[in-house]
Amino acid sequence: MTRLGLAFSLVAILVAGTFAEQATFSSRAFVVRVDVLATEKGIPVSGLTAAD
Repeated sequence: MTRLGLAFSLVAILVAGTFAEQATFSSRAFVVRVDVLATEKGIPVSGLTAAD
């Protein structure tokens, strides 16, 4: 490829990237609260912390 062809290709790529459309995405977040009772053999476990 000649230098002129290489330069033209580079300019074409840069121009195409400049005019490319921005993709638009939408998203949602849902929060679900769940109450939990930790048990062992049906007996509530006491002394649990957030680290457990």
